[in-house]
Amino acid sequence: MSIADTAQLMGNFGEFVGAIAVVVTLGYLAVQIRQQNHESRQLAMHNVSEGFRAAAGRAIDIDFAEVAVRGFADFNSLSDAEKYAVMTLFINIFRVGEEAFILHAQGRLDERYWWGFERYFSSIISLPGAKSIWGLRRHYFHEEFQVFVDQLEPSEWRLEQSTKS
Repeated sequence: MSIADTAQLMGNFGEFVGAIAVVVTLGYLAVQIRQQNHESRQLAMHNVSEGFRAAAGRAIDIDFAEVAVRGFADFNSLSDAEKYAVMTLFINIFRVGEEAFILHAQGRLDERYWWGFERYFSSIISLPGAKSIWGLRRHYFHEEFQVFVDQLEPSEWRLEQSTKS
């Protein structure tokens, strides 16, 4: 075997090893991207949950909870200050809902997680006071989210457990 043949053989072997290295690197990158996407979806769910807890956390105060319950039943019966407080709660909750809606549309929010949000919003929007607030402030939200909320089939909002079997 001549030096030229040996050099050619070594060059071919080098290209072969280089091709294998490229395939291994691409495989490694695919695994890393997949892991990063999973972590991104987990972080999105966590952030939406944190936002929801922060928005709804105000209702833990019993005095405010009483105002909120009255406002969701009949928004117009509230004083101006009470209306402002209940409207702010409602807008904050629906702002988190809009974020969840967008993340879900982008495929970044797990379907199982989104399902619960959708049920929650359909029950909230069934409340007369919530309908009043939505009518006043729906324009604060993206058009696609407005359409989503407007098309929700209202479900019953109950504070007690159903006794039906």
